[in-house]
Amino acid sequence: MPHSSFSSADRPEQHFREDLSPELLIPQAYARTARSSLLPRMLQADRGLARLGLEAPLRRLILEPVWYFIEQPEERISFGELFFLRDLVSQLMLFTHPGNASADSARIDIHHLLVSINFNSAGYFEYFVDAVRKEMCRFAGLRERLKVLTWCRRELKAILPSDRRKGLRPGSFTVRDQLLVWLEEERIFIRYLMAPVADMVEGEPWSTRLTVPQAALMARVYMEEGLVRPSSLQQVFTSLADMLGLRKSDTGAEDAFRSRYQHPSLSTITACKQWMMKVLDRLNDYELQLRRPADH
Repeated sequence: MPHSSFSSADRPEQHFREDLSPELLIPQAYARTARSSLLPRMLQADRGLARLGLEAPLRRLILEPVWYFIEQPEERISFGELFFLRDLVSQLMLFTHPGNASADSARIDIHHLLVSINFNSAGYFEYFVDAVRKEMCRFAGLRERLKVLTWCRRELKAILPSDRRKGLRPGSFTVRDQLLVWLEEERIFIRYLMAPVADMVEGEPWSTRLTVPQAALMARVYMEEGLVRPSSLQQVFTSLADMLGLRKSDTGAEDAFRSRYQHPSLSTITACKQWMMKVLDRLNDYELQLRRPADH
């Protein structure tokens, strides 16, 4: 297309933005015009964020995608990505307008803005998590830390994304969903820390729902795979006796353990495979949650 078709006064998305494919790469000539128009508005937004007292690391994080587009002319971006960058700068300029924001609430309100427009970058996820953890560390008690998480979850749930299909990384999980998952995990973790305090007897051993045959089979698998140091069966039985609720001096139980260790039944193997599959599913869930914030 001729260069004149992409003048700032006649931008194509102004007239048929909904008809443009978000995946379509913008022409190089149009990209130059877009960069020149974004730069002064971005600098104005940055000055406004600084005036509200927002720290430099957060400002750099928010404006990093815009800076990257401006400073990397060889990089091609799509119309959808450009629309997001323009919307981001426009929203920031509205946010920092003297009549719309105050320094007292800016540190909270900026997160509401970023979540609502789905600023789903890995850097922002990490920044949010780090900020919540620092806030929790101000309190020594677990109950107070739990209150911090509960407040954050309530605030996040109240933020409705403007369009779940759009974002800094379209097609990836929304930052709101990522943060809610993390907050819930932290809340569950702290509840687990709190729960045993009143109930657990000092020195009480762990227990397991594994049967003796299942424990024997898993002990064998762990030893043969090198996950547990090789030792005598009597030592293995002694170590597991507390977990299994057995008497360490019970030779009959030890003989049964030894027999099942050497000759597991098909039903025992099947049962162990079933709960190991559940363990694998849980590990896959943990892996997915860690990969969600990553930008690919």
